Amino acid sequence: MDATTLLSPVQQRMAALMDRAIDTLEALLDDPALPAEQRANVALRLLDLAVAGEADVPRSAPAAVPMPPRCFTIPDFLSPDLRAAAVEKALRSKDRFVASAVTNAEAGYRRSRVLYEDSLQGLYEAMQQQIMAALPAVCTALLRPVFVPRRVEVHMTVHGDGDYFKLHHDAGAPEIERRAISFACYFMVRQPCGFSGGALRLYETLGSDPPRHDPARFHDVMPADNTIVFFESRLMHEVLPLCVPSGRFEDGRFTLNGWLQR
Repeated sequence: MDATTLLSPVQQRMAALMDRAIDTLEALLDDPALPAEQRANVALRLLDLAVAGEADVPRSAPAAVPMPPRCFTIPDFLSPDLRAAAVEKALRSKDRFVASAVTNAEAGYRRSRVLYEDSLQGLYEAMQQQIMAALPAVCTALLRPVFVPRRVEVHMTVHGDGDYFKLHHDAGAPEIERRAISFACYFMVRQPCGFSGGALRLYETLGSDPPRHDPARFHDVMPADNTIVFFESRLMHEVLPLCVPSGRFEDGRFTLNGWLQR
């Protein structure tokens, strides 16, 4: 729909008159017989009209652009030493994991436990280096320009029996709005895998404000040992509930997860 169809009849007449005025001024501006000083005044008048038009004429709202549930996975992401260090850190820190939180503080929206990056000394720096080395390939796969993150956040998260994270996106509050790319690197503390479920479900998302998702169009990423997945932080997504029959900490779904801030 053309923006002028949103105007009242009087507004449409005024818009037409403004168009005629601009045409007349443009003709004068191109007239070489007009003295330079007068042409300068005409140019200033044209700028005034242009600014007035920008302010006064309503525009159609831009269409929301759908973002497909695109992701990029890299198998065998962690070196053997780094993977062993992640497993050791998880086991040694069993009693230091704390309940995960969400920015909206809504009860029951997320259930898991987390170690924040100030508890990941050494592991955080090594993970950051791995992420930065992979970044050009990640950006290419996600069809976005390569950028230098202002910050890389890294947490360690464990989901146990019945744990989940409801539908959300990762840049939905002022304190996290700079997040551009999200990632989750899965690693199993015990082999074989002691859980089922826990898929990361990515939805096609309309890039509106706030983003909206299409519940019928999604892509599931199943947790696989030593595999990392990258995706746009504004994609709507969720972690589906887990089943851990043993109920043991060691049989949970472990990730080194985080965000690249633009």
